[in-house]
Parts: sequence; structure tokens; C-alpha cells
Amino acid sequence: MEHTNNPAMQSDAMISLRDLRVSYGDREILHGINFDVMRGETLVILGGSGSGKSTLLRTLVGLERPSSGEIWLKGKNIAAISTEEMDEIAIEAGSGRFVRIRKLHARATERRHEETSGGSPRASHGSRNSFFR
Repeated sequence: MEHTNNPAMQSDAMISLRDLRVSYGDREILHGINFDVMRGETLVILGGSGSGKSTLLRTLVGLERPSSGEIWLKGKNIAAISTEEMDEIAIEAGSGRFVRIRKLHARATERRHEETSGGSPRASHGSRNSFFR
């Protein structure tokens, strides 16, 4: 597998974000975020209410999909892989809990859609699947 365009493989970075953008509808929340987390480094995310801290973390664990940009983890651009591939990486890394978190989030989202729309589980099931693609 060729990694010449992979910033994480060109350094000691464990996680690399390149021009990460996340939008909800027409509203862009993360505006071209770039950073590296190096081996052994601790990173703190600070910001005011509504500045995108939770959106960043949700994107890093696969609960949100970026509008554009790259997230390099374990030699893969996880911004461009399927949910199943993301689950495989999490399990390999010993973080099976992220898989469980995503599944719990999907169920909670489905229930929230049912409660707010009065819809059936089938109606929200389709939107849930498209949300995680």
C-alpha cells in the first residue's frame, strides 16, 4: 500500500487532520482544521460554546462525516472509508467501545426521530442508514 500522500506516514503523527470541514446543511461548523497529534502527545481542545469542539470529536470517532478534508489514522484516511472499515480499525486499536458508541448513538437518533416526527421505526431507520454512510 502506497502512503506517499499520507501525512501521518511522513511523520510520527498518530492522527493528522488536513483541511477538515464539517457542515450541517448550509452552515459550516469546522472551517479547514489542520493539526497533528504526535506519539506520546496530549492534545487539549478548547473553545467557547458552539465553537465546534463536540463536532470535531464526533467526527473523529465517526459519528459525523466531514464535508471535505482528511483524517489520517493508522495509515488510512478515515474520512473516506465506510462505517464497517471504521469499526474494523477501532476494534484493531482495542477501541471496540467506539463501535458500541456509534451503535448506541444510532439507536438514540432513531428514537429521537420517532418522538419528534411521530414516525415509525422503519421511517427513521432509512435516514439513520444514510446518516452513517
